[in-house]
Amino acid sequence: MIAALSSRRSRYAFVVCAAVCGAGVGGCLVVNATAPQVEPGPPTPREPPAATAPAVRYKPYAAALDRVLKQQPKVENELRKRDWKDLREEIEDWQKNTRRLVGAADTSHDPARLRELCGQLLTRLDTMHRAARGQDGATVEKALDDAAPILNRLSSEFPLTEPTTRPVAEASQ
Repeated sequence: MIAALSSRRSRYAFVVCAAVCGAGVGGCLVVNATAPQVEPGPPTPREPPAATAPAVRYKPYAAALDRVLKQQPKVENELRKRDWKDLREEIEDWQKNTRRLVGAADTSHDPARLRELCGQLLTRLDTMHRAARGQDGATVEKALDDAAPILNRLSSEFPLTEPTTRPVAEASQ
């Protein structure tokens, strides 16, 4: 304790502490300075090195196809709400995204098939759009139901990713 009092701050703290205790305001403060007991948790799984992980890369048409596939629930939601203006806008977005996918067809393994499926989908989308303009929910719903198998074929016949034997870092170069 004498060594601790040798520093200027320690002496000041000792004087302040003595003054507070001497004034009758003080009390006892007990500090338990023992280290808490920490039980070891389960081991954290380590990620495999990048070289051994199966590498995949997105197909060139993946972004356009993903947007087309994600548009269906948006249209269904607007149809449920019977918000005809927003429904028409969602259908128009779906048509634009489908046309972008047609533009990327040459990057697929079967451009003719991709164009064929997109053409079928655009026919259903045109029916939906005309029905939405006339506020005909039953026709929109029927065209939406007819579009579902086309979307299923698009997603099954044209995967978004492909495996690669090269590491991802090399594949992106």
